[in-house]
Amino acid sequence: MSFFIFQKNNNTSLYRIAENSNELNNQNIVLSHYDVVEENNQTNFLNIVLCKKYVLKHENNIIEYGVPNIKESFENKKYLDIYIKDVKSFIKKFLDTNLNNPLFPKWNNYYNQLSSLDTNNISFPLDMSLEEYFYNSNLPVLNTLQLP
Repeated sequence: MSFFIFQKNNNTSLYRIAENSNELNNQNIVLSHYDVVEENNQTNFLNIVLCKKYVLKHENNIIEYGVPNIKESFENKKYLDIYIKDVKSFIKKFLDTNLNNPLFPKWNNYYNQLSSLDTNNISFPLDMSLEEYFYNSNLPVLNTLQLP
């Protein structure tokens, strides 16, 4: 069971996602300040992680999803490198201030995976998200919405 964390009293403002109760309990937030919606369908969670769907809203603990009109893609190496740099900067902020968080090793490993990715070995255009690329390559996949 996964969890979607919304801004309190704003059913269209997704704040974070958590793959399981361990991730939920290790968020660096006061959960009572947010609306937490359980999602029993792991495929929906995976589609959010892989950027294949996005959350439109939730009503009565039911999440409504949308599908992007344009599939995530990277025209060339330059755009993928920029995306990786941005993702790494989000992760680095967490790593620098959360050494004792139980999820630190997981995010540190993912940061290292991003750092060691040789984008010269990727064929462009890459007609999928980086997350989907990792998933298809049987590598660990995280989405910045999962950052504690």
